[in-house]
Amino acid sequence: MPGARPIVYENSPDWYLCSKCEESFRIIRTYIQNKILALHKFEYAYINVCMLTKQTEIRASTPRKSMFVKINPQKILKYHNRGSGKTNNISLREDECVICKSTENLTAHHLFKRAVFGEKDNHCIATLCLDCHVEVERKITELEKSLLRPLDGIFTFLQSLLLLKKINFEDRNTFLIHMVEKNGSYSFSLENRTE
Repeated sequence: MPGARPIVYENSPDWYLCSKCEESFRIIRTYIQNKILALHKFEYAYINVCMLTKQTEIRASTPRKSMFVKINPQKILKYHNRGSGKTNNISLREDECVICKSTENLTAHHLFKRAVFGEKDNHCIATLCLDCHVEVERKITELEKSLLRPLDGIFTFLQSLLLLKKINFEDRNTFLIHMVEKNGSYSFSLENRTE
């Protein structure tokens, strides 16, 4: 395949995508990751409350035992190409960091990431200094990794569906990808929900 280069993710087989398909796969991968994370809103709230109230013991999070993600490849790619519509004109609510009380280098921290939860929770912000903001984001990144790591196989599953032509990037059909945990690992299945 001319112009193709390998795209390899953790625990995935080597196979080749042209640069356009590689970008489409990346967009759909990010969409699925964000949908999985959105199912865990309580965990985001928990991490934020622990950090904002200076709790040192934070329990580990694991993904739900059973969940599904609804995807329509054509709509996902079409929406992505429109842009996110995010606005950054947010005024700070406090004149000091809510964690350390510093008044230097203040930033707005979204308690629910806009990339995951959208703009509907845009009013849920806390004023943090840059150092505290970096620490809170580090904890949130740890949470996201702990939630997504057990589900890494979903992307190998998605690659296989593309390779076997069960789905494609121009697909107008809506699919449900079911994820079920059994004995410590997840299995994945595809359901065609043509609209």
